[in-house]
Amino acid sequence: MKPVTVSNLRALLKFQYSEGNAKLLEMETAQGFLTFLQATKESEQPALLEKNKKKDDLAREKKEQILVLREKKLVAHENNLDRNSKSRPAAGVYSDAEFAARNWMVELVVGSCVYLHEDQLHTAKNKGVSNDGRKIARFLLNVFFRKETLAKSSITSSEMAKYDPLDFTTTEAIIAFSTLHSQTKRSDILRAMRSTLTSYRNKQNSAHKRQNHRKNSVGKK
Repeated sequence: MKPVTVSNLRALLKFQYSEGNAKLLEMETAQGFLTFLQATKESEQPALLEKNKKKDDLAREKKEQILVLREKKLVAHENNLDRNSKSRPAAGVYSDAEFAARNWMVELVVGSCVYLHEDQLHTAKNKGVSNDGRKIARFLLNVFFRKETLAKSSITSSEMAKYDPLDFTTTEAIIAFSTLHSQTKRSDILRAMRSTLTSYRNKQNSAHKRQNHRKNSVGKK
């Protein structure tokens, strides 16, 4: 064991002092590094939050775009179903223009309030390619009226007392459209319309006669 001398004591105290400084320096360095990391994290936090917010906004925007696209496709699909649906409103007189528009209906003659569907109007115009208004009128009678109605009706109230006249507004629109899309005279179009009604009456009468004949035949047996 070394004897304790003044020089040895001084050397020991110097070593302990330097070692303590080193530890203190190490502790201060570590604390400073942690403080630096914390400060860096805090300084970067707003930018990180902004970046995350932009990501969230972008994701939300894409989601909304997808939803809008899906809704548009659904509406288009429903519109196509409405156009081709058998349950769509019948062609006729409608005072509510918005109702007609919602159901993809158009006026036969502007201002007439007589509406039909686009495909029916297209076919009617094609009938006029031959420049024969009688064909147009015959087709439109079947668009606006049932065969059963045509068989028991007249064009005007003054024609045949035992038959109810067809709707005046509709028949006038048919005549106007037929003359507009052809060079056929109004009188010829009226004659063709009356002939159509007569044809349906004859067919209905013949059907009734056949039906009665079958009933009588069964009754005799």
